[in-house]
Amino acid sequence: MDESARDKRTYYSIGEMAAMHGLSRQTLIYYDKIDLFKPAHVEDNGYRLYAATQIPKLREICLLKDLAVPLDQIHDALASRSPELMIDLMRNQRDLVDRHVDDLNRLRRNISLRMDFYTEVHTGERYLEQPIIRSFPERRVLFTPFPTEDRPVDRVVLHVTLAHCWQVLREMGRIPSRGFGTRICLDSLNSADAMVGAGIFIIIDQGEILETSDTSSHIEVLPAGQYLCYTRWGMPYDTSWADFLLPWAARHGVTLSGDAYDCNLLDETYYDDEHHVDFCNIQIKAEVTDDSLLPVPPQV
Repeated sequence: MDESARDKRTYYSIGEMAAMHGLSRQTLIYYDKIDLFKPAHVEDNGYRLYAATQIPKLREICLLKDLAVPLDQIHDALASRSPELMIDLMRNQRDLVDRHVDDLNRLRRNISLRMDFYTEVHTGERYLEQPIIRSFPERRVLFTPFPTEDRPVDRVVLHVTLAHCWQVLREMGRIPSRGFGTRICLDSLNSADAMVGAGIFIIIDQGEILETSDTSSHIEVLPAGQYLCYTRWGMPYDTSWADFLLPWAARHGVTLSGDAYDCNLLDETYYDDEHHVDFCNIQIKAEVTDDSLLPVPPQV
């Protein structure tokens, strides 16, 4: 059939109407069932036929669908035949897209932060068991103390406490992409129980101030400045590093303040034939009288 003959036709089959708009026959059947776009005529044998004058409406449906407008909203908008309603519909759809863009940008930032976190492993390997001074910006962490019952802190207590802290942060609408570790009170290192006051921390992405309804957890601030850092293989509740690091700091004129934040770079997920303990990086706020004392690697 030539084009002039086609233009004079009264009806088009469902296959022809679908092909004209890049749709499937099943899509038009579904549109018919939900009263979004019904055929102009249905023959006795059930064949659906569409008029050429229906093409503008289907074209508009396809356009709105390409703009991600839900079918029920398309149905209501076309039923009203109101440009004003269409403006409101487009405004609402634009606002929805803006929110999606914000969500995607937030997700992209969390992916970048996670990449930075894994990059820290290379820094730790480069300065393994070598004290160094590094500068950090202000950071905030969500802190959950270890249980106070008689059981000593071990892998089980570590994992269960972390799972609780992790869930609290997720309920606050944040992704724990910047790492976690154990906060150890510096004053407790010389006591009979070095884990007094210790607990799990998760680094929080900078942004609006967060609040948690969980009474066992709270937000802490790690001030900006220089930190004495020490990377080693060991568990985050193992404080044997203090026997070396604290005397070292005293000998080199490094004054320590605040608590020790033992950041976990690689945990049990990455155990292999060589290592069956975690890869951790101690960070303690420090004042250094001689800035040239130690090399300061670039901050990622």
